[in-house]
Amino acid sequence: VLTIGILLSVYYGHVVHDPDLPMAGGKPDNTRIFPYFVVDVMPGGLRGLVIAGVLATTMGSLGTAMNSLATSYCRDFHFRWFDTPQDDAARVRIIKLATVGFTLVLILVGLATAFVKAHNPSLSIIGIILGSFGYTYGSLLGVFIVALFTRTRGSELGNPIAMAAGIVAVAILSDLPNDLWRMMAG
Repeated sequence: VLTIGILLSVYYGHVVHDPDLPMAGGKPDNTRIFPYFVVDVMPGGLRGLVIAGVLATTMGSLGTAMNSLATSYCRDFHFRWFDTPQDDAARVRIIKLATVGFTLVLILVGLATAFVKAHNPSLSIIGIILGSFGYTYGSLLGVFIVALFTRTRGSELGNPIAMAAGIVAVAILSDLPNDLWRMMAG
């Protein structure tokens, strides 16, 4: 990805001066240069290969994420809370349903993110993504370290409580309640 960005920068900065290049604020719009290059500059066959490659990579990544989420949920929670079916076809059906469920959850998250971005154009999607890591990764790292370095601390009840407390602490320290109030109040 970085190599493509460098090559496009060299191409448009030193090789070609394209008046139709997408601009934002008097400078080339970095978020639209690659799609512009693919659609308007690349020859037809190569354009099709690049688009097919991007879609194949996206499908592979999404398929892996959905499979991992569904399998983890089913093995760690569903089959523990409910009876594990003896039939392989029934287990696969449950995992497929979990995949559909997680797909719908991620679609809702994507739609919510698009809604927030559409109503707050100054927000950066990268900032939103990195900000969400603060809520999840801190708690996960804490539970991991407790499990790694202690034998008597941490439990099936204590770990989720500690994770929830970590999420609440990050929310309060990052001023999330006030940000949500301002966003909802307009």
